[in-house]
Amino acid sequence: MARRTTVSTDDVGAVVTEETPAEIQNNDVVQVEPEMNLEALVSSGAVINLKRMTPEQRGEITHAIFTGMQSAVAEKDMAWVKLGLFWAFVQKNKLYKYCGDHITNANDFLREADLGIKRRELQNYAALATIFGRILRQRNVNVPIRKLAMVHPMIVRGGDPEEWIDKAIALNTPALEDEIREARGLPARDVCAHPADMQEVWMRCGNCGKWIEKVNH
Repeated sequence: MARRTTVSTDDVGAVVTEETPAEIQNNDVVQVEPEMNLEALVSSGAVINLKRMTPEQRGEITHAIFTGMQSAVAEKDMAWVKLGLFWAFVQKNKLYKYCGDHITNANDFLREADLGIKRRELQNYAALATIFGRILRQRNVNVPIRKLAMVHPMIVRGGDPEEWIDKAIALNTPALEDEIREARGLPARDVCAHPADMQEVWMRCGNCGKWIEKVNH
């Protein structure tokens, strides 16, 4: 049976309860107080009674969760950019030559670091960080690594990095995809009329999900 627990915060932001259990159990129904630490509550895995909240309270919690998830993704994306800068630095300075007799090349360096990331992936992050790192630092902005990866081919084809950074910042992912399609001379998906003579029918395996072949019709 679920227990009802009133949650508030102490001076250092730690979650405390009237019952002071060691931790909030996953089946606890938690009554949210105005000054509570939402991040700590989320980490506890507790259940909150949204039906008993006012629309304003539900809106505040939803907004806080929404922005929290966005912040977490932004931190992850910037971590990939930083990782790319680290790897570019290692390569540029051949740091792996000075790490001991057991490390003789870049691959040995990566095995020793045990990052769980393939070298090709690191190379991609390094390329993105090299092209966009200066611009991002000068503007003091964060752009998701997936968006940098999306616009990177446009830079390779001679596009202006500043212009594509502007688009990556201003546009959401579907709109940025359409912008890239139009730059390549393809119609944007939201304006394409999908003419009948250009439509394709494909066979897909219902077991594994792999697309097998196009059906001629």
